Amino acid sequence: MVTNRKSATFSTVVQALALIARVPEGIISSERIVDEMALNAVVMRRLLAPMRAAGYVEARRGVGGGWAIARDPKLLRLGDVYRALALADRPAAGALGEIMARAETAFLAELDRSALADVMTR
Repeated sequence: MVTNRKSATFSTVVQALALIARVPEGIISSERIVDEMALNAVVMRRLLAPMRAAGYVEARRGVGGGWAIARDPKLLRLGDVYRALALADRPAAGALGEIMARAETAFLAELDRSALADVMTR
């Protein structure tokens, strides 16, 4: 399995979304996310910023604030999470670019077959 920064970022974001979606209280503090995932607070905020911009999570300020899932995990497709992170590369030119574009399309199609809820129970 190939592991790179993009796949690690995607995996971390999906894990954070699953953690947020699983809390029975409906909201989880930034501190709890950071503690449970062993992340730096700044990194966590940077990773969740595109999810907030896409409307997948909400950030609530103040006492009792934190992060809440804004979409039904059964409907939030993993491909949409990947796209919101803007991790897709600019394709190379020529034949290699065409091959890479087809591979990216197949990769996203596979992610689109699964929802956040599918990884929450595994």
